[in-house]
Amino acid sequence: MRSSARVSSRSVQPRDKRDAGDSLSGRSIALFYLVTMVLGFIGIGLSRFFVVVAALNLVLDFDFIEPGGG
Repeated sequence: MRSSARVSSRSVQPRDKRDAGDSLSGRSIALFYLVTMVLGFIGIGLSRFFVVVAALNLVLDFDFIEPGGG
């Protein structure tokens, strides 16, 4: 039996309303991507902060070592 014959005989009927599961799955995927992006931006900011702190500690170490070397 061809697919057009099945559709015309009404053995396959379209749904009038969206299934709640379809809507929930789409929303959960969007929420997952949103949370992933936000955490990614937070991670980038934390990495930059740690790099600045490490650089300042290095400057302090050289400032502490320099007077003793001379």
